[in-house]
Amino acid sequence: MHNGEHGDMIDHSVVATLTSYLGFGMISFIVDRQQGKPDVPFYRVLDMWNQRLNQQHSQNKTSPNAEQQPPLDTSTMQSNAFKWLMLAVFRVLLSIPVMAFLDGFLRVCNEPELDPPYATLLLSGKSVSMPTLYYHAIASIALVMHLVLVPTVWLLIYSSKLCFLALFSPKTMASYHDKVAEFVQRPPLFDRLWMASSVHDMWSRRWHQIFRSAFRDIAYLPVRRLFPSKPMLGQALGVLSVFTLSGLMHDYILLCMVGYQQYVTIPGLMGMQLTFFLLQGMGTVISNYHSIPKIPHILARLLTFLFLLYTAPFFIEPYIRIRLNLIARVPGYPQTLDPYLGPVCPYGSRLD
Repeated sequence: MHNGEHGDMIDHSVVATLTSYLGFGMISFIVDRQQGKPDVPFYRVLDMWNQRLNQQHSQNKTSPNAEQQPPLDTSTMQSNAFKWLMLAVFRVLLSIPVMAFLDGFLRVCNEPELDPPYATLLLSGKSVSMPTLYYHAIASIALVMHLVLVPTVWLLIYSSKLCFLALFSPKTMASYHDKVAEFVQRPPLFDRLWMASSVHDMWSRRWHQIFRSAFRDIAYLPVRRLFPSKPMLGQALGVLSVFTLSGLMHDYILLCMVGYQQYVTIPGLMGMQLTFFLLQGMGTVISNYHSIPKIPHILARLLTFLFLLYTAPFFIEPYIRIRLNLIARVPGYPQTLDPYLGPVCPYGSRLD
């Protein structure tokens, strides 16, 4: 049984995430089959991450004109292969200084005081210091950037294989080219998070949509159907059920990372992910309430930023408590900035 030692945490988080993802895929597969929809193997969810096919795209895909498009010639596919490889390499190179700073910040900078836990601090009515919020904000950005790197790595792998086929087996590259083209055309994981004008805008449109279809089918729609005569109540409770499910999933991932014993004994771990997502759910419901008067866009963005700034520690603090900040890094990326990061550390540097 996993004992919570640091060396296994990241591996266990990946396994727990995949377990949740495949589990949701299986449930969606069962629901679709009961409704008579075409059978798609449940494990295909791994090929369908972040697909946000809008109505226009779906219409184009099924229109006669789309079906009659001639296949690409070999030279065009070869050109695409090298173009996508260059794009992947450019993104990797661009990420190196960014991750050198963000991961270096987590490695080098001392953490805020974690006693009492953030939730206790807020409930006691004490003010939260700006250095603490600053540290958690940088840690949150680092987490997002680690997620952003995932599709970049996959694009590098896919485009490298496609280039190999383009050079040595051009006659067999057509089907794989179509797969890579579909991957490239997917929207980015995150859509300019800094532009979020409400909590609803943040989570429904700008955050990644990897689990969207599963959460909709498993939580949102079943709960909403319980209130046919009260659609607004059904919608609100459906949204809260989605965030509850997300919070439970993230708590499960955290439990798998550290083991049950540490999960229940280390202060500030158990239930903190659920608390964070319930707060986001309530913020989403309130910010999407139609009776709230419209406010200027700049003010809306500022209020959204402040809400996320003050609630982010609920999510981030548990990972700092298990010292994930000391081991979460991109393999092979340089650490050359570490000695120079002391001035940006709000609580001093470990290297001093």
